[in-house]
Amino acid sequence: MCGIAGVVGSNSSRAADIVAGMTRALERRGPDGQGLHRFSEAVLGHRRLSIYDLSAAGRQPMLTDDGKIGITFNGAIFNFKTLRRELEALGYAFRSQTDTEVLLHGYHAWQIDGLLSRLRGMFAFALWDDAALTLHLVRDRFGVKPLHYAELDGRLVFASTAAALARALPAREIEALAVADLFQLGFVTEERSIWSGCRKLPPGHLLTWHAGAFTVRRYWSLPTTVIARTFESAVAETERLLVEATELRLEADVPVGTLLSGGIDSALVCWAARALGSDVEAFTVSARGNDADESADAARTASELGIRHQVVPGEALEADDFLEHAVACGEPFACSSALGMLVVSRAIRRAGLTVLLTGDGGDDVFLGYPRHRMLLRTSYIARALPSGLTTLWERARGVLPTDGAGRRLRHLIDYTVGGLPAPAVSAGAG
Repeated sequence: MCGIAGVVGSNSSRAADIVAGMTRALERRGPDGQGLHRFSEAVLGHRRLSIYDLSAAGRQPMLTDDGKIGITFNGAIFNFKTLRRELEALGYAFRSQTDTEVLLHGYHAWQIDGLLSRLRGMFAFALWDDAALTLHLVRDRFGVKPLHYAELDGRLVFASTAAALARALPAREIEALAVADLFQLGFVTEERSIWSGCRKLPPGHLLTWHAGAFTVRRYWSLPTTVIARTFESAVAETERLLVEATELRLEADVPVGTLLSGGIDSALVCWAARALGSDVEAFTVSARGNDADESADAARTASELGIRHQVVPGEALEADDFLEHAVACGEPFACSSALGMLVVSRAIRRAGLTVLLTGDGGDDVFLGYPRHRMLLRTSYIARALPSGLTTLWERARGVLPTDGAGRRLRHLIDYTVGGLPAPAVSAGAG
């Protein structure tokens, strides 16, 4: 990951100092280099984590040869080599092997909408068009990469994290509703920022600034077309897409590894890498003496797949780790697994890796948790029950306790009587 920051609507020395301060706050995201560039009405800053083209040619902010278009970019464009070939056929010459330069020439060739429609990747970037005095601020389709912004007296300031953006605020005031989000959900939602007056650019959206005003619009929506398939063809297509997605993410100019636990998510990524013939090495962080240690299961999976596997000893959490976690997240994030990921990342980095494929979310998509088996069984029972039981249960469910084992029993009967996902019973009823 990298870090981006900037101010538009001013190129004063004060604006440059603000951007420099924000980029310093992003050092953790980009330990390999930093950069800052002043345009006529904008200042862009960048912290670099080198993945493609490790040379100085990949430094950012990156400009076109005439200096009229500049970009600060965080993320990865997985299909950038395909797009590069298209641009070369149009006559564009490249001086680096980066995906960043593809974005610059792609904007010049296709304009912003034509460029965004072609991108496959995870990204957040700010592209300044000096001739048009216009900024385009973009976040990827699913919001994998973060992007925060605020409007200050006709100027627009932006940064990868809320913590960095706070460096530009004249006064810092906590947003009360964001605190409510944190207490209820354990994180601050996409609709809010921990700092009052700051916002997150929504996933799949484009912010365009010009002459002191800006608009925000959606550039991509999840397709709603339903394709009729047999179960077998759906499985085959899912496998094809999984292998293709893995292949795209294995592309890098630094060592790439995979995380391997005992679950379905990381195991599927390792299977896809093996299916591609990749010699990628899998890593498991052990927690010996802990019931949650999955190193033995991971070793069996690696052996079954026939992939190289290394078990890296984990380390106990120290008091300073909690502070490091808070700094790394940028906003309050009450998730204990994030602390575990901190330990994993340290161990993998010591092993010499820069890029790690994890498969996060795979257990949810591919039903990898034990509760999924239970929900499937209750759906079978539900199909055999009389339809009138749903109405009867709605009247009787208030008798059971709303906490402890009683609450779990209520939910189990909800699923059983209503079926997956219990449509006749209100999800907010306890």
